[in-house]
Amino acid sequence: MINNQRFKSSIGAGRAKRGFVALFAGTLLAQAIGIAASPLLTRVFSPFEFGAFSVVNAFALSISAAAALRLERAVPIPDDDGTARRIAVLGLASSVVTAAVGLIVLFVLREPISRWFRVDDLEPFLLWIPILSSTVAAQQVLSAIAIRDARFKTLARRNLVVAVTIVTVQIGLGLAGMGTPGLLIGAAAGQAFGALILLPGLTRMEAGPVQSRLEYAKVLSRYRSFPLVLAPSGLLNVLGLQAPVLLAGAYYGPAAAGWFGLTQRVIGLPVALVGQAAAQVFLSELARSRRDRDGQGLSIFWWTSNRMALAGSALGAVLFLAGPYMFELVFGNAWAVSGDLARALAVMTAFQLIGSTVSQTLIVHERLVTQALWDVVRLATVILSFTIAHQADLDLVAAAWIMGTTSSAMYAISWLLSRHAVARADH
Repeated sequence: MINNQRFKSSIGAGRAKRGFVALFAGTLLAQAIGIAASPLLTRVFSPFEFGAFSVVNAFALSISAAAALRLERAVPIPDDDGTARRIAVLGLASSVVTAAVGLIVLFVLREPISRWFRVDDLEPFLLWIPILSSTVAAQQVLSAIAIRDARFKTLARRNLVVAVTIVTVQIGLGLAGMGTPGLLIGAAAGQAFGALILLPGLTRMEAGPVQSRLEYAKVLSRYRSFPLVLAPSGLLNVLGLQAPVLLAGAYYGPAAAGWFGLTQRVIGLPVALVGQAAAQVFLSELARSRRDRDGQGLSIFWWTSNRMALAGSALGAVLFLAGPYMFELVFGNAWAVSGDLARALAVMTAFQLIGSTVSQTLIVHERLVTQALWDVVRLATVILSFTIAHQADLDLVAAAWIMGTTSSAMYAISWLLSRHAVARADH
């Protein structure tokens, strides 16, 4: 491996470590709340109720990736705050428009979508998709501003507030017997409060000398590759993550979507705890290095990759060795299948933690077509994995093993593409 001593001894490494510690601490508390609440949630809500929620949430998260036209990824890049602020405003406006259009489209298509997932009472829940997707997209735009400014303590506080809000509302409404709507309301409330915490960051940015339509048009033209290439790519990227829940529901029924949804929820806790914090710090440092043209990009890349490799190996080993036993013990016998799914996805989770953390290298260096091609192939492998398993009359766990193997290879390819991009940029 390349020696990363230059970055380790630099001021940037100290800033990165402080940022990671702040985000890690806030995210640790947030994930601890989620972990503590999960056994209660699985006893308040049935696999069927979780299944309906997981389908709606999967759609919402997928759409949220394109709701802001992926402009949030461009916010950390410009040299001046005025341009970055205009990019953020355009992203927020797009998320509002997406919500309005989504409500109209889903009102028309809610019946055939409900039939496809074989859930008769899914129709009224589908209208939550644009609401959830727009709040998530708005929060992503505002998070990008905080990342640009290296306000990691604010991001950590956001994570904590989101977790507390979601858990409190979901448990409260679940105990009141609201079922799937209680899960949806809790998710929407948490995202909305998270966005409100980050909103002051937009108002503090330097607006620049002119705020005319022409200036916004110039910004949109300069960064047009983000909505034209990265937005569709982002949709495919997140859809690749959420497709297992959707395919599990379509091929194996709503309870299967609930089992897969819980598995992703639990696996996502440590991934978010370490990976999300590291990815946000990595993005901030890599974007700063590109703006400053200091040639430290490859050192930052290796510094992050090495640490994620250690964390990913430990996480994968725990899931593979103890996943089935932990799930049944913690969540009850009704969720035993989720533990088998966790074991099947253990290796993939390790590769995901490494590859996804540094994948924003392609975005920072504007290798958007490369990212889009990877997203297309990864989604195709997920769909093929489930389709082949279903056509061969294999069960849900076997489908997860096939998907886990192919996805591991895709995350390894993503890491190699990112390393190539940052190496070329530094030289």
